[in-house]
Amino acid sequence: MKITLTREEVRLSVFMGKSRYACARSNGVLDAQIGDQDKAFIDINGFAGELAVCRALNVYPDLSVSPRQGSWDCEYEGSRIDVKTTHHLNGRLLVSPKKGADWTDIYVLVVGRMPDFEIKGWMMTASVFDRELRDLGHGLGYVVENKELHPFPSLVRELSVM
Repeated sequence: MKITLTREEVRLSVFMGKSRYACARSNGVLDAQIGDQDKAFIDINGFAGELAVCRALNVYPDLSVSPRQGSWDCEYEGSRIDVKTTHHLNGRLLVSPKKGADWTDIYVLVVGRMPDFEIKGWMMTASVFDRELRDLGHGLGYVVENKELHPFPSLVRELSVM
């Protein structure tokens, strides 16, 4: 599913991403950035990906600006959703084992750069954590290939039945 953010949504994403980045750094939250992007890019693009998913689900994103470790990005039909966004168009769903399997219910993968995103798919957290850890060169983590994800439109159907 493809989503193009409006000009106002892009402005909101920049504001939220920069605000969250500044808040996290000033409160000692570890910056786990691996790439050479602008320091706030990951937080800005990450919020934009969250906003794309929220718009697709017709729910509000979490608009709080506080030190965030181990939280989810939005709720839908009582399920806690963590959105993972990457600018790599062939990106995979990567989840740190430090997150723990009990604080979110669903992971959603979004790829792209503002304003254009594609929601690649989703997977229940239990299924993500039920696989072997892999090292892609930056430490152990759970890796889900795009072909293993459920198509995004099925999320609405699945959660409406639960």
